[in-house]
Amino acid sequence: MRHPDKFLGQGETVMFDVHHHPSVLLPPLIPVLLLLALWIVGLTFIQFLRGPWAVLAGAIVVLVLLVVFLSRLAAWSRARLVLTNRRLIYVYGVFSKHSTEVSLAAVTDVSFHQGMLERLVGMGAVTVESAGEPALPYVRLPHPAKLASDISEEARHAAASSAGRVGGVSAEELAMALKMAQPTSEMPPLPPERPPIYSEIVDQIERLDALRERGTLSDEEFEQAKRDLLSRIGREET
Repeated sequence: MRHPDKFLGQGETVMFDVHHHPSVLLPPLIPVLLLLALWIVGLTFIQFLRGPWAVLAGAIVVLVLLVVFLSRLAAWSRARLVLTNRRLIYVYGVFSKHSTEVSLAAVTDVSFHQGMLERLVGMGAVTVESAGEPALPYVRLPHPAKLASDISEEARHAAASSAGRVGGVSAEELAMALKMAQPTSEMPPLPPERPPIYSEIVDQIERLDALRERGTLSDEEFEQAKRDLLSRIGREET
């Protein structure tokens, strides 16, 4: 069952959608198969087990174990780890659905672990750490090394995209807003002795101030953008 598109934001795409490793179904399945095999052997070779009460008791035990297995199967089919280009989502629950989400832009570290037996069956745990939150381990997942690599890669993309935003406004949005603001020709030029970088930065700050007065930028967005522009002067001088 794929993560429904209706729960995705605009421009959000699913990178992977995985269940826990199928081997997690073995513990509830093995007793069912073992008891069923013993029951068939007993009915074949032991006269006592052919009685109606013995058959009924055996059927009840097998049925109970089968119900336990089916409930685990339903839980396995509903639980999955979903990676999008913005979030890491863990969904679980049969009758009531639950989910935990981690913003990829906040992810600080991703690691995986496989024990010796887990390596043999191809499963392991992936641990995700994010800023200000405790580490989240996702256990018994298939191909944990690849999952961890995919999460790390998308987290890097998300962090780079987040760094390209100033006060909640993307660089593209800010450039478009500056383009639509008052033209440079209407602003008085700086003294010629100043380097070109000063003229460019002061020009952009004046444009930003005009955008703030129009309500296009908030005071916080203006101050953040101004600090970023002024920091360029220090980098140029060094």
